[in-house]
Amino acid sequence: MTALHVERCLPDDYLATALREDARAGLSASPKTLPPKWLYDEYGSELFEKITQLEEYYPTRA
Repeated sequence: MTALHVERCLPDDYLATALREDARAGLSASPKTLPPKWLYDEYGSELFEKITQLEEYYPTRA
């Protein structure tokens, strides 16, 4: 089996820039929106991923 190597090549300010752009676009829209990805911290994101893997999580069966 070949080892997988992942290298992160994003600029240091990537998240701040992405949030600023999403907020500007969403708050300028009608109706105003904000992508839900900005509403989760790291723990919340991990928990959501685990929930979506459960048999009981219906959208995965659609």
